[in-house]
Parts: sequence; C-alpha cells; structure tokens
Amino acid sequence: MKDTLSKISKPKFTSNVAGVTWTESSKSWIYRLRDQSVRPEKLLGGGFVKAKDTSEAEIFRARAEAEEKMNKLYDKHGLPCRIWGANKQVKSASELIKRESGVVGVIWRPTESCWQTDVTVNGMRHCPRFRPKDETPEEVERCLQECLAAQRELKERQAREGKSKK
Repeated sequence: MKDTLSKISKPKFTSNVAGVTWTESSKSWIYRLRDQSVRPEKLLGGGFVKAKDTSEAEIFRARAEAEEKMNKLYDKHGLPCRIWGANKQVKSASELIKRESGVVGVIWRPTESCWQTDVTVNGMRHCPRFRPKDETPEEVERCLQECLAAQRELKERQAREGKSKK
C-alpha cells in the first residue's frame, strides 16, 4: 500500500444541499426540486445561478446563492431541506491522501477516506466500502484487508453462481 498526498488540479465543486449541482460547461450552479413520490418524478421548481468569473470565490458566492434559492423552494413546498454530510468535516484538495492497494479492482476513495471494491454478481453490482476509524497505518491496513477479503468472497460467489447458470 502506497500513501501520497495528492493535488487535484481542477477541484470539482459540490454542494451539500440536495438538488444543487455544479455544471462546468456553463460555469453555473443548477438547483432543482423534484417530487420523488410520483413516477415519473415531477419537477417542482428550479433554476440556475451563473458565476460571473472563474475565480473560486465567485464560484462559492454563486453556490451560496443557488443554495439559498433551493432552500426557498423547500420552504415554499413545505419540505425539510436535505443537507448531505452536515456533521462531516470537509478536507481541502491538498489534504486528500492518495493510496494504492496494488490489487486490481480495489481502490482508495480519497474524498470519502475509504477502500472500495467493485464486483458484479448475477448482473447486480456490489461496491462495498471499508472506512478506517482513524488515519493510523494499522487501521488503514486493517480496512484494506477487509476489502480484499470481501472482494475474494464476491469473486467466489460470482464464479459459483456463474457455473450454476450453465
């Protein structure tokens, strides 16, 4: 396992408010409130806030404006505002750690600080994640070993169920 600090050249801007997303091509924040209790989903309202320039400060200002408009939409429709990761500490791009397992199919997700494997069994995708309790090398290694064991188990299941279909 290799650990390195990684620098992300172009940060991907995100919002913790559900329904608010950044669009790189138009340099704007899009906000949409959908009624997910009906199929197809009904659009209750939305819009966009364009950043005046490409500076990080302007993009964050536009995000705050889009989140405020989204909160007003939630209030207008009597819905509680959904905020993702409200109790989670956010790391800057320079603080993200890049790790390598050395095993194909097992990756480190730096923004989530966890190991993940990805195996498809009977057409169903399984992507278990293993998050260390702390950043000590022993704990990170323990989670990597758990992830590798899960990958082996899923691949064995994949082989068993693949043979039974033939």
